[in-house]
Amino acid sequence: MWQQILSKMGRGKLLDLIRQCSPKIIVCTFPTPAGVVSQLKQEGIIDIPLAVVITDVAVHSQWIHPKVDAYIVAADIVRYRLIDRGIPKEKIYVTGIPIRPQFESPSIDPGIWIKLNLDPNIFTLIIMGGGQGLMPGIEKICQRLSDLSLPMQIIALTGSNKKLAQKLEAIAESSNIPIRVLGYVENIAPIMKGGHLLLSKAGGITVFEALAVKLPILIYKPLPGHEQCNVDFLLNNKAALIAQNQDQAVELIRKAIEDPSILEDISRAMESISKPFSARDTANILLNMIDGEKRLVSVVEKDERKLIESWM
Repeated sequence: MWQQILSKMGRGKLLDLIRQCSPKIIVCTFPTPAGVVSQLKQEGIIDIPLAVVITDVAVHSQWIHPKVDAYIVAADIVRYRLIDRGIPKEKIYVTGIPIRPQFESPSIDPGIWIKLNLDPNIFTLIIMGGGQGLMPGIEKICQRLSDLSLPMQIIALTGSNKKLAQKLEAIAESSNIPIRVLGYVENIAPIMKGGHLLLSKAGGITVFEALAVKLPILIYKPLPGHEQCNVDFLLNNKAALIAQNQDQAVELIRKAIEDPSILEDISRAMESISKPFSARDTANILLNMIDGEKRLVSVVEKDERKLIESWM
């Protein structure tokens, strides 16, 4: 019942957009529009290939619809869960979560350190809280790390959170360690490639960006639901650390600085689940779906011509 209600949300506007654009394929990264498109296909209103990209290491019933032609998923565990729910295995593709192509190359750009006036040879902690820069208590963690005078430097990305940026900039002015505060960064790959540890939430895209460059992650206060599923995936593969409070976060960072083997082990564990070519692989699947649809139409048209000729 609830799924049916969701599938009617924005239906008219979406159908208008589809008719206006005449797409060769529809790709959904959110479950609700996927449900709407599936319903339109089921009713025979449209006949366009539908691909669903699940952007977490999780799956729930709202992702599953009868007229989805392909599921693009993050990891084998998601594939198995979809199969358990009755999705044919030939419809499921494990590519990793699609990320920007800048993450495909492992090379580090030394210019980033010159630009930020930082030392590439000392421990670099990168702090990210998503585009909104929402990670409560980060300023206190930075202050405590500064007070410890550890051999490290911090790059804090605050997104659109100007209030957090101001607090961190105030700490940076009198800090015992270098702290660079950046707002929204369009291309984060060069910074992540040069870091030693990422302190972050467990959003799906951020997780797979870190995996692509083998940047160890310290997950801070994960939220229940899809974020916790991402954390479980990382911890089951020994590919992350987790801190539930400020004390744990500071202590784990201190230990990582003192014992480099901790992060070296995590980087090695990341190798088997890293998917740096996820966007390219996804694009190839979508293009093959379009090409397959063209071939199908061509065969149908050819058969129709033969039928017409037999009547003449």
